[in-house]
Order: sequence, then structure tokens, then C-alpha cells
Amino acid sequence: MGGRRVEVLAANGLSPGFPHAAQVLFVERRTRRVGSARTPRTTVFALTDLPARQVRPDELAACLRGHWAIEAVHHVRDVTWGEHARRARVQVLPVVLGCLADIVRQALQASGWANLAAGRRAHTDPGKSLRLHRIPQISTTPP
Repeated sequence: MGGRRVEVLAANGLSPGFPHAAQVLFVERRTRRVGSARTPRTTVFALTDLPARQVRPDELAACLRGHWAIEAVHHVRDVTWGEHARRARVQVLPVVLGCLADIVRQALQASGWANLAAGRRAHTDPGKSLRLHRIPQISTTPP
């Protein structure tokens, strides 16, 4: 069971610390984890300098949802693939490793793995990884 309440309010005279704020976006979410009876409430505030005549409340809410969709991918890259723990800092190597992790993530999703961490653990054997990408395994031992 989940729910969400979104309000967009004018930010007239919000505070001296935010002199350019024109609108405040208030989002209240209620989510329930599978197997839990609790429904914790999360509140998020966002500010924008765009006046109401330039951006509608539904457009602001869509931007916030889009931001969290990107954050979800970053969370998977960090938790499942350990991106922040990598020590690769030379030239383009971090970008290449990130691209390879995305290719593997997309391949696992395309082959039906909902839990990417479990899919990653199931494909630590090189033969399984080759089959995942539909690459024929070449035997290097003589017949």
C-alpha cells in the first residue's frame, strides 16, 4: 500500500537564504515494504526559481520523478557493482568500467533477472556469462 501527496506552493518571502526561490514542491510519500505492516512516511521538499507561469505543478513532479529514476540506477551501480569502492582513477578507465557494468546490467535485465545481485552471482562462471550474451564457447583443449 502506497500513497503520495504533491503540493506546489508559491515561495514568496521564503527566507533570506533563498532569495531566488519562486516555488516550493512538497512531496509526501507513504510506502510499505513487502512483508512489513509499517507504512513509513517520507517528506521531500524541492525549490525552483521558475515562476508558476513557466512551469506547471505536474511538470515539476515529473522532473522530481525523473531525478529519482536516475538515482535508482546510480544506487544499483554503487551497491551491486561497487562503483564507489573502485580504485580505478586513471584517464578513461572509470568510464569504461561504468559502461561495462551497464552492459551487464542491461543483459541481466533482458534475460529476465529481476534481482541483479543474484544474476551477477549466478554468472561468475565464464561459461554461464558467455551463454548469457549468446556467445558460443570455443574449446581450447584438443579433442
